[in-house]
Amino acid sequence: MQQESELTQKGYEKLRKVGSREEFETVWLARNTNANQYYAIKELLYKSAPEKDKLSNDWNLMNNAYSKIIKTVSKSKLTYIPFVEPKEYFISESNNTVYYIIEYCGGGNLKSYVKTLKQQQTRINEERVWKLIKQIAFALNTLHTLQIEHEYLTPENIMLTKDVSIKLSRYGLPRIQPEEEANLTAIDNSQIYKAPELQQEIQPDNSDNDDVVIIIDPDIAYTNAVDIWSFGIIVFELISWNHPFSCEGTIYTDTEIINQIRHQNPSKLPDQYSDQLKNLIMNMLEKEPSQRITADQILQKIRRR
Repeated sequence: MQQESELTQKGYEKLRKVGSREEFETVWLARNTNANQYYAIKELLYKSAPEKDKLSNDWNLMNNAYSKIIKTVSKSKLTYIPFVEPKEYFISESNNTVYYIIEYCGGGNLKSYVKTLKQQQTRINEERVWKLIKQIAFALNTLHTLQIEHEYLTPENIMLTKDVSIKLSRYGLPRIQPEEEANLTAIDNSQIYKAPELQQEIQPDNSDNDDVVIIIDPDIAYTNAVDIWSFGIIVFELISWNHPFSCEGTIYTDTEIINQIRHQNPSKLPDQYSDQLKNLIMNMLEKEPSQRITADQILQKIRRR
């Protein structure tokens, strides 16, 4: 195939499929035969020149963000970089495909990790929870210091190394435009991780009844607090196996969960975890963004443990 020959010319050999998102994105584990190194390859299909340009622009933004991150993280005492490293990208015009070559993380993502815990009915050890919180908080604090909001923080975008250390992906990207938001939400359910201040009820113009649709308000400014809310939901799921605004054994639609986010309090966390941990998570899930804890404050709390 033309597609395969172009990858081969670049020195990449596909080994196995490791993920996909609908029909437009496929992720492969691959080996660079020249350097004998393993990478993840994202195949991103585009249907128009503007879509291709956006994918190219997104790559440049992520690459620029990573360069800034490296300079900041190098001043810390961390022995690893908690961000997925972008390596290179190229375009196959004949296949309408953009390829992102990125660092491969051998532990999958946090969503799969939580799914495995739930299937095995295994509660994660609290010390490991604190370790992951510290790593995510450090990564977010690094972004926020650089005046970058992640905006796409979900379990799928938190990758894990083989030793279960985190690496954030999809950072430094532009905010989704209003006309794109509905499509994104339908694809990856990211809206159930969005902060309540971003959610807006609207009455569809073509609706003949009292139904409302909840969208991301395009006029609300994103702040660092938006990432902290998503962080809180992710940690809540990590230790409880459930979204904080749904109940175990009850099936909710995304719209129902979002309504709960806007109008209800989070569910109760498992008793086996310390009050210190549970209180921290509740501080992340403070509905008033100005009262929400910051990434730097989370790190300070961890240092005082």
